[in-house]
Amino acid sequence: MSLAFAAPVKLNLFLEVRERQSSGYHEIVTVMECVDFGDTVKVATASELSVRSDRADVPGGADNIVWKAVRAAEAELGVALPAAITLRKVLPPGTGLGAGSSDAVTALRGVLQLHGVECPRERLQKIVSKVGSDTAFFVHGGVCLCTGRGEVVQPVAARGERHYVILVSKASTSTAAVYGALQVPTHNEGPGRLLSALRDGLPLEATLLFNRLEEAAFGVSPELGGLRAEARMLGGRTPHLSGSGGALFFLAKDRADAEIVATRLNTRKDWMAYAVKSRPPESA
Repeated sequence: MSLAFAAPVKLNLFLEVRERQSSGYHEIVTVMECVDFGDTVKVATASELSVRSDRADVPGGADNIVWKAVRAAEAELGVALPAAITLRKVLPPGTGLGAGSSDAVTALRGVLQLHGVECPRERLQKIVSKVGSDTAFFVHGGVCLCTGRGEVVQPVAARGERHYVILVSKASTSTAAVYGALQVPTHNEGPGRLLSALRDGLPLEATLLFNRLEEAAFGVSPELGGLRAEARMLGGRTPHLSGSGGALFFLAKDRADAEIVATRLNTRKDWMAYAVKSRPPESA
């Protein structure tokens, strides 16, 4: 028996960083939205657990977050969950889109379904939070306000549908390097206006989007900063950074606008642009 699932990625529409906590991690406040784009995860019946990726720069086996998520579930639930898991990667590592975390949550859901094991959302979130900061968000999907390290998740009842263009290039960033270069401000921005627009179903404006990590990321990767300038000229608007990078994204008015921007961007051959739209929350 085998099952295949889409593993949607996320965009950080808002990301503020606060002081480092005693745990060694910075506290964050972020608004994330799931979109209808990402990797494909296949799970199949097997006598033991295996994880394989079709990208050489994404490890398989015990070094992959998917493996860690399944092992964490086995420990928490007290059952063996053997499966052959194959990751068909659209995205390279280091994009800031949470692809690895999404793969992990999607694969674990698939493995549990394969074995007929029920796991309530709250328990699933507890399990996956042990292996990554973005994983808790992907248990819910949709739009969420996330705090702590990202593991404290509050779903947002966002109305309407939003369209974006995601731009993926060879430029990538190290999350540790970006945070290492960050100067944490004494004054923090808040997501109140953005959350109000989402709840009211209003069209998003560029002024509502914010990412504290942008300056640090462009400093760590001057190549990424150069690509942003070129993308701004081709796309006719300023792109935004998701997470710690290196993927960029543009706001679009609607599907047609997103496809026009993606087509313009794809006249260059050293990056790929994708027209995407918001994805509803995951069912419980």
